[in-house]
Amino acid sequence: MRKGIGALGAAILGIILFFVAAHFVSQQFGRCEFRIIDIRIDSLDIFHSELKLDLMVINPSDLIPAFASSIRYAITTDHDTLGQGIISGPISVMPGDTAFLHSYALVRNDPRLMELLYNGEGRVKMKIYIIKFLGLELTSNVSVRFYLRQNDKSD
Repeated sequence: MRKGIGALGAAILGIILFFVAAHFVSQQFGRCEFRIIDIRIDSLDIFHSELKLDLMVINPSDLIPAFASSIRYAITTDHDTLGQGIISGPISVMPGDTAFLHSYALVRNDPRLMELLYNGEGRVKMKIYIIKFLGLELTSNVSVRFYLRQNDKSD
């Protein structure tokens, strides 16, 4: 009987320590520096386009790796979500390292999204899913402004 109680206590303690460690790792991913390298949109048909997002993640830590199971992102104006996608994982960035992430998402053709990308200025909101375990979820939210330089249109 005592061995069963001790094993149960050890299991509960192990789960608690696991979540404490996951919390520190999730905090680290929130401290990473995110840079939007490029956002492009290619029209597929009259209703849909393919959104391409290139993202750079820099982990400034000397000790703690950053880890995520996936990143869901949305390109937004102040009031509306114009396009969204997912970068599936697992994603890990070692201490002091840089990761380049790429995503392709199918979006509805929206003139506001086209205008936003043509102007080269907007915001990408990311919800970073660190881990899902026993119905619990650790997440971190990041919002990144992007400024894309205009391509020279003269031929």
